[in-house]
Amino acid sequence: LQRLEALRNETFALSYADADVTGLRQAGSDGILSPISLDQSVKSENFPGAETPAPTPTATPGQTSSPAPTEASSDGTTTDDGADQAQETLPTTESLLDFPYSMDPIAWPTDGTVSSDDLPALRRAGTKTTIVSSGNTSAGADTTIAASEKIGGDHVLVSDQSMSSMLRRAATAPDRQSWSSTMSELTATLATSAREGSATGPILLTLGREWPSDSTRLSQALDALEGTPWVAPADLSTASDATPGSLTLASASTGESRIDQLQKLVRGEQGLTAFATILGDPNQLTAPARLRLLALASNAWRDDDQGLAAAVEARAAAWAKSTTEVGIVDSSSLTLLGDRSSLPVSIRNSSD
Repeated sequence: LQRLEALRNETFALSYADADVTGLRQAGSDGILSPISLDQSVKSENFPGAETPAPTPTATPGQTSSPAPTEASSDGTTTDDGADQAQETLPTTESLLDFPYSMDPIAWPTDGTVSSDDLPALRRAGTKTTIVSSGNTSAGADTTIAASEKIGGDHVLVSDQSMSSMLRRAATAPDRQSWSSTMSELTATLATSAREGSATGPILLTLGREWPSDSTRLSQALDALEGTPWVAPADLSTASDATPGSLTLASASTGESRIDQLQKLVRGEQGLTAFATILGDPNQLTAPARLRLLALASNAWRDDDQGLAAAVEARAAAWAKSTTEVGIVDSSSLTLLGDRSSLPVSIRNSSD
């Protein structure tokens, strides 16, 4: 983490496990899903001497941070009781997710999978900007436009789908000849775009989720682009801050077969959530389930349909079994005489 923090690259947070949160919404989830809690995953034995964190003190009006505990000395002065030695506490969900990202929340769905209802849902979940591929918009896959755009009331960053594809092919080229051919095509396309002036601001190219087995080609591609006279690299924030144009969304989906699998996850979690209301703390059951759901909805499964189907079936079956472990036992028929009587009810609990 310290190495990541030290990099000059601009950063933003992906969804947990790079989950296909728009696909889950298309499959019937209630909005954009995120972790409920990570606290149940923190094991005290992994943090010897650490204590359970106390509730955060409430700051008095006018304070921007919680007051540090003080102690009065015999001469009337005060000393900071926690200045010399801070007590280590167990990590919390908030501290585990606390990373100094340099950019406001950005959503990055897989290319060509954003539907018309996804952008409002992402906005309600706190997303400031969504990256969409140009083929997912009225611009089209082969049209070069500035990255910063507006779709309705939502700010988007439009990635050039055609040139992004070229960059990805160069990054994964198996040999020098393939790399050179692809880079020639990419730089020529950039030259045409610069000459025609079709983009009024920075354009955006993206790499795929997969990482090349040999990062040498990617480094060579980026160096070649930086050395191209008609290319001026810019930070993502520069592209985002440019005055936006206006587009419409060419509504798409995450794919019928994938949605079928995600629906099984969504329905399974919804059933488990309803069952968890019998617990004093439903999060003990629902929080780990949410993490498993998001992990199975990860975009990393897109190239393994059979593996995903098997994993989803196993998870849905496990959740269904959990909901049958507690119930009311069927009893024999009873005859009640009178208007007042007690009715025995037996509860079966086979959970751990």
